[in-house]
Amino acid sequence: MKPPFETLISTRSETLALFCVILLCGLALVQAERIGGFVRVDCPAGSDTIVSVPFHQEPVYVGELSGAPSLNGDEAVLSLTGTPDFSDDELVLSPSYVRFTSGARSGYVFAVVANGAASVTVDLKGGDSSDIHLGDELKIIPHWTLDSVFPPGTQETVHPSSSAFASGRKTEIQFFDANSNGTELAPDQIYFLQGATWRQAVKGFPAAGAKVIPPGSSFLIRHPGTVVPTSFVSQQWVDTEDFATLFETSDATAKDFSVGLVRPVPVSLSELGLTTANGFVESPSPDPEQRKDELHLFDNANATINKLPSAVYFRTGGNWVLDDGSSYPLSNDVPVSPGAGLLIRKSLSNDGATHVWINTPSY
Repeated sequence: MKPPFETLISTRSETLALFCVILLCGLALVQAERIGGFVRVDCPAGSDTIVSVPFHQEPVYVGELSGAPSLNGDEAVLSLTGTPDFSDDELVLSPSYVRFTSGARSGYVFAVVANGAASVTVDLKGGDSSDIHLGDELKIIPHWTLDSVFPPGTQETVHPSSSAFASGRKTEIQFFDANSNGTELAPDQIYFLQGATWRQAVKGFPAAGAKVIPPGSSFLIRHPGTVVPTSFVSQQWVDTEDFATLFETSDATAKDFSVGLVRPVPVSLSELGLTTANGFVESPSPDPEQRKDELHLFDNANATINKLPSAVYFRTGGNWVLDDGSSYPLSNDVPVSPGAGLLIRKSLSNDGATHVWINTPSY
């Protein structure tokens, strides 16, 4: 039987020598300038398949800051070394993000909202830039969009719709709002492919090929029962550095976050980096009344719409355990599939603080 996912990784050095290896359970990677590959996930008919894109596109800039950031409200202007010579707002018209790779903000991602020839303005998301300094290294990387992940005319995952109306709708791509409070939330953004154009399922059905898929996010591919199964293939460059995910907790309610595993290899629960030091709140005991943060995993081989988690895990006593309702077996070594979509349920917090999860690659 074919596994529900398949991964291929290629490593490329400056001499363009190519080394390929098929991943089924794990991989020891060799040193290289860049690592490329793909992940394939089966998408059954009559089912939601919850996925993420564990690769990034080719950076358009790799360098460091030539000075301290200049603040402008919730935005910061970053001056770049070298002579990138960007056109004005080029990185907005082609949506891009800054990814710090050194310094106190290593792994953090910020959307570019403006740029000049050798500077970019980023959205700090309500944070500050006091710990961003001269010499901090960064990359500027194009965002994935619906058009780049599912290019009309060549993609083989999505069944195009015959019309924009529900009666003619085939495959849908659905996203969750990362800013909504509460749990068990339904997707609030729905997209479909009609002809060679991505459209959003709102009044007027506007073109949506430029819809950004943020790094570290997940989404679901919904096939109706009337279509044949397909596969979702994501590919390009492997992320070999730390990745930061921010969780804005609530002091009024627990809150669900739909996130993606940014690694294209199986990762055990203990390798995720979801620990107390990384903002994941442990439960004092297995007692449901004392439950804090939870990690929900989904089985993409189980063909169903409105999919519920196949397993719920939490941390207690420094270990991962499965919530089976009785014995709570130790689960540190349970693997998470490449390119998986995860749900992290953050418990109600006293102060509504932002927690930061830093995931470090295991390869």
